Amino acid sequence: PVISTTNAPHSRSSRWAAGILSGCVGLISDAHIRNTRDFTEKVRKSKAKGRLLSLDIKSLYPNVPVDEAIEVVRTYSTGPNPTFKNFPISPEIFCELLGGIMSFNQFT
Repeated sequence: PVISTTNAPHSRSSRWAAGILSGCVGLISDAHIRNTRDFTEKVRKSKAKGRLLSLDIKSLYPNVPVDEAIEVVRTYSTGPNPTFKNFPISPEIFCELLGGIMSFNQFT
């Protein structure tokens, strides 16, 4: 089922965190696909043999291991040379907030 959380208590904080994390997409993996043109180019350059499998990422959302995802953010945003650098608050506090945001959703 589709569940709207547009006006849920956590929706503004979720949008805020998503905006910050969107700047991190593609920094630690080449697997990110920006748009249809990027996808077409990657498929064209691929040497892989076999079939192409397409998954609905929105349906996969409830299966994201939240604790692991937050740990990835923590790992790549702390230390002497962090990959994720432009957080407006301390990375540790940001990760705590992510934990709170993720615990208040329709899938937990």
